[in-house]
Amino acid sequence: MLVVAYFLLGLGGLICAINIFLSFILPLIKMLRRRESRTASGFPIVGSFMVVVALVGHSFPAWLRWMSIVLALLDTGGIHWFLGTLIYAKCRSRSSHGGSNDVA
Repeated sequence: MLVVAYFLLGLGGLICAINIFLSFILPLIKMLRRRESRTASGFPIVGSFMVVVALVGHSFPAWLRWMSIVLALLDTGGIHWFLGTLIYAKCRSRSSHGGSNDVA
């Protein structure tokens, strides 16, 4: 079972790294080269989910556990980024309307 946990952690970490690359590094490279092109989206939710599932059931060395947590947090395809974006959009839409629904 430990082999499966290491496999999930490795594959999930790789997917998280791909999402981080596609979200942060690739757009920066394109901007520096002054190219406009579409950016691929990566694998939403999959990487973070695999890392969390692997971390929940098994004990890993501390350095590997922390590295995995950081990768999962930076993964822009994770559920936490999705929820954060929804909350941000909701707060932004309220503030753009004056923040009040009072009728004069």
